Amino acid sequence: MLHKKERLTQAFEVFLVLLLAFGLPIYSSTLHALNPPLQTEINDKGILELLAFELLVTGIILLIFKSRGIQLKQFPWSFQWNMIWIGLGLVVLRLLIGEFGNWLWAQTPFAIPNNTTFTLSASLLPLALLIVFNSIYEEFFLLGYLHFRMHRLGIVTFIALSSLIRFSYHTYQGWASAPMLLTMGILFSIYYFKTQKLWPPILAHAMGNTFLFLNMQYNWINL
Repeated sequence: MLHKKERLTQAFEVFLVLLLAFGLPIYSSTLHALNPPLQTEINDKGILELLAFELLVTGIILLIFKSRGIQLKQFPWSFQWNMIWIGLGLVVLRLLIGEFGNWLWAQTPFAIPNNTTFTLSASLLPLALLIVFNSIYEEFFLLGYLHFRMHRLGIVTFIALSSLIRFSYHTYQGWASAPMLLTMGILFSIYYFKTQKLWPPILAHAMGNTFLFLNMQYNWINL
């Protein structure tokens, strides 16, 4: 059992890391959700600003890890090729459950349509960098790190906190996206808690974002 002082220190560490990693995105997303613009453009400037923020925050958090004796090799970074197929399976399962959730949500009086139209005007390289780094960034902190510090509290607490944080910085997408976002958070959290394998959720995240950007460009289906 951890001593009370160490538990408090770890709790403060978790709060600080999550605040650094997601505090500004949550704030920005909340402002966007409260006063949604008619159109939001995803462009090179916005992507590079987000990447710069995530790189800066990652550097600061790595310094915190060093001071706390946390090493990256303590996290499950091992990769196997079959993880690509597992990631793809997570994407498909997320889409199926999420679409069913969207249908159920649309039957309720609380369903509010999204008023913001998202357009894509970014170049290929910034998009590729965003897909790769953002997927690693979010899943590492929401799954790898959070589980590293909170697995003793059980699966329910882990799923609830991870999914709530994930949803809170995606509120800019509108309430109509809630079923898909919550499905992603719950599904990824369950998978990670049961397996402690980090790459499948990272790959699933990257595949999902790739599909999302391609769908913005070619308008295959109405999400």
